[in-house]
Amino acid sequence: MRLPRPSALFAALLLCGCEPPPEAPTELGDLALFFFSEFETADDAYMADALMNLEGSVFADVNLDGERAQRQWIPPILEAEHLGGAAAPPDVSPDAQLPITVAKRSTHPVQTHAIGVLEPDQSQLEPSAPEHDRTYVSDTACWEDSSCPRIDTENLIKKSNILYTIVYDTEKDFRRLELPDGRAAMVARTWNEERAFGDEGRNSIDQNFAAEVWIESADDPDTCQRMMSVWSSVTLGENNPEDEIIRRTIGLGLDTLFNRHDAFYDGE
Repeated sequence: MRLPRPSALFAALLLCGCEPPPEAPTELGDLALFFFSEFETADDAYMADALMNLEGSVFADVNLDGERAQRQWIPPILEAEHLGGAAAPPDVSPDAQLPITVAKRSTHPVQTHAIGVLEPDQSQLEPSAPEHDRTYVSDTACWEDSSCPRIDTENLIKKSNILYTIVYDTEKDFRRLELPDGRAAMVARTWNEERAFGDEGRNSIDQNFAAEVWIESADDPDTCQRMMSVWSSVTLGENNPEDEIIRRTIGLGLDTLFNRHDAFYDGE
């Protein structure tokens, strides 16, 4: 049975004297934080409202097929209050984060991306990770046949780019949802519990949090709108690049990741 929209639910709750449900945020920065902090706690209706707000308040005014500069933003810092049950590395300040959000249209549907979650060798989908081995904490069969809405994974990753080469472990969990209008959507959350160090300890990923969303396109169900927000900080020896260079590198990496996913699903 389709859940009532918030306005109808609000009226019903007023009549019974109950507290109304919280309203999902509408601003991009608040939404980016929401998808991370509320990943565990938001029920499907609340999460779906946030996804609809993202589409209506942000994506509607952005050319998701345009240049990256037109679909890239700097979200707020992810503070301890936004961790939502995730763990942060000790002795690392949120103020050191260089957050960035990138959105783009994918040429493949949400279901294709959901099945891609089940690829154990994720290095085929991630250009900056020559090694990315995924193992599964929860059942894969029910995720594949869509009979369960969630899957949790653990990932051993060797990340390599122009800034560093570092091996680290990270957790990544996924949820699938149905929007009020019947369209498919998916959200994911990633975090590192410990700092990760490169060779001889000169370089390190000090913190790394990410939230991703996929929303079926209203005008073409064979495509989807996707967005990824990353809150990270790194230490790169004595010659640490300027913050803006690091942020640009991360933004370019996200865009390249989106393109690589589509190419992989195209069979390339």
